[in-house]
Amino acid sequence: MAAMMDDEGGGMVLAAADVSGAAAGSGGAASDEAMVPEFPALTAAELGTDSKEYRRVRVPPHRLTPLRTEWNVIMQPVVEHLMLQIR
Repeated sequence: MAAMMDDEGGGMVLAAADVSGAAAGSGGAASDEAMVPEFPALTAAELGTDSKEYRRVRVPPHRLTPLRTEWNVIMQPVVEHLMLQIR
């Protein structure tokens, strides 16, 4: 790779052929697969899915009326996209 120092002393100047050649030789499917870690599957006990989790969110009284009016707008994306149950 032929690189020259910039006259201003701040950086390097690379030829376009050097950059494209370096990019072509540095990657590929084999190198991407080598970087992906492999972990063993978790058991049900390790996941902790045996109990349900509930959370209660407190809402101040002055925000309760606007929350009730917009409840369907708020609830729909949470249920559809996040697949959470809201009661």
